[in-house]
Amino acid sequence: MLKHPPSFDDGRTRFDPALAARLIGKRVLVGIKYEDFRGTLKREEQLVGIVSSVHPTKGIVISLEADHAGETLQLPPSTESFEVAPKGEYSVGSAGEVVIDPDFISQWWRLLARDA
Repeated sequence: MLKHPPSFDDGRTRFDPALAARLIGKRVLVGIKYEDFRGTLKREEQLVGIVSSVHPTKGIVISLEADHAGETLQLPPSTESFEVAPKGEYSVGSAGEVVIDPDFISQWWRLLARDA
């Protein structure tokens, strides 16, 4: 399960409809950090793709490119983890593909199973 800091005391994630509308069709660089149950970082992954849908309860779907072309990434319905990407070149994937000036960046954490 991907996680991020909640914005509300009741655990709801923040969903900004205006930002959600801006995300559709934009290129996003997504970083995912995988941690064990102790919070120790086990690995990191960077993915790039185009946001294909955003829904306040179903989540955010990204059509992936590069090493994961043809796959999709389903993220929780939170826009708070997206920010405008600083201009520049970013290396992604095992082949080190260079992504120039993505529209947004987003960072997530994934807790690995205890025996993983």
